[in-house]
Amino acid sequence: MRITENKKNSKDKQLYLERVNQFFNQVEDWLPQFKIIRTDINQDNTGVNKTPSLSIVKKDINDKEDNAVADLFPEGNSVLMGEGIIKINGPYGQESIIYMLKDGWIIQDRFGKERQMYQGIKCDGWYWLESSYRNIVHLVDKAILMDLLKMVSLYDQA
Repeated sequence: MRITENKKNSKDKQLYLERVNQFFNQVEDWLPQFKIIRTDINQDNTGVNKTPSLSIVKKDINDKEDNAVADLFPEGNSVLMGEGIIKINGPYGQESIIYMLKDGWIIQDRFGKERQMYQGIKCDGWYWLESSYRNIVHLVDKAILMDLLKMVSLYDQA
């Protein structure tokens, strides 16, 4: 029994890292106006020795303190609402994106009707939970990512 659990955990961790790397590749494609720095970190809570992290910095500013926009840190492949979480840290705040499955978290409402717990999940992918009160999530695309960067860093490309 223990061997089976370890194999499952290992597969889950590997799948999580594949999803993180795929998302980081998208971020690099979406943000050519920034310098993207990838590094490997030791992250105990991911259960993997080397976990990729990503730093987003302004290209044209040499002063390290002035060029930082945000850092993306994978925080683990196990989270209550999904199958992985990435924290977006900036000088003015933190946001999280969660890997959610289209067919995950089905609940029964007070009228007995089954529905998704979160509105807006159309496919498997990385989502930002806009409002826990209204249960609305947004699939992270370039526009959502730019909004998140603005929230955590006050960076505005205009």
